[in-house]
Amino acid sequence: MIVSYYKDKRLDSVDEVMCKLKKHLFKLAAMFKFDVLLHSDKLFNNIYEGCQIKASRFEEDIELSNTLKKLSCKYTFMEPKKIKDDDKETYLRIKE
Repeated sequence: MIVSYYKDKRLDSVDEVMCKLKKHLFKLAAMFKFDVLLHSDKLFNNIYEGCQIKASRFEEDIELSNTLKKLSCKYTFMEPKKIKDDDKETYLRIKE
């Protein structure tokens, strides 16, 4: 059940169109998964690994967050992340 506040301005209103869309997307995802699995295990594993990388982007990097707080306004949010990914030595130096 998908609730759409914007449709009726009520928190308890069910949006039938979005419910159908969600069911359709789940069906397509399942069909895609099994089609890829039947075609190639290697391809499936590559897609799966990519999905895991994408999902891990939503996890907070506590060390990076603390470094950013300590540095206050010297860097934008993305700068320390790029430095950490590209150049560990520079990141460790600015972290201290």
